[in-house]
Amino acid sequence: KNKSHNLVIIVGVVIISLTWCFTYYHLNMLYDEVVKSIHYANSQLAVSFQSHVTRIFRQADDFTLYVKNEFEKSSADINRLDAYFNVIGSHSFVSQATISDKDGKVILYLNPSAKDIDMTQTPQFIKQKKATSNMLYIGNTRTPLFADTKIIPISRRLNNPDGSFAGIVSISLSVSEIAKFFDNMFLNPQQGLNLIGFDGVSRVSRFGDKHFFGTDM
Repeated sequence: KNKSHNLVIIVGVVIISLTWCFTYYHLNMLYDEVVKSIHYANSQLAVSFQSHVTRIFRQADDFTLYVKNEFEKSSADINRLDAYFNVIGSHSFVSQATISDKDGKVILYLNPSAKDIDMTQTPQFIKQKKATSNMLYIGNTRTPLFADTKIIPISRRLNNPDGSFAGIVSISLSVSEIAKFFDNMFLNPQQGLNLIGFDGVSRVSRFGDKHFFGTDM
């Protein structure tokens, strides 16, 4: 009887152990599937956000390149560009567009609020004046003097025929337009999307239901 009783106990323990092993394996499989699905959803979200941001910045830089080429080709005849500024302004993501001369005086603008601004102390003017190449400069998120909404300035250097500094073309991108991507999105507090520059500064981000701007990462 004792042997039979012990055998029953052993068999019972084996069955319970196998059941727990199966349950543990099954739970791990489910966990792995959930993790994979979350990673996939997050990666798709990041790809969509990247496409949204890339489209905006590419269109804006097309504007700066066109203005730069026309300005340098026409020997600084800004009258040729006046009508084109209206085209730039038709895009909702453009908050402001300006051309400044070598002394920082705004000589062409999209919105009149920028006409009396001294550009010499702005990061984009300082950066482009020192530039040795025709690089695109993307500034940090900030609230400019000409508006009460946050913008991301992008700019290119304008050159005289001899290559000397003639000024800059600058376009201010509306952060609120970029952030519209988040409007119909639910993120839990552990989830976030971040637009970070090579300088390590976040231009715009969202974690959970909170937005952040200009954070040094």
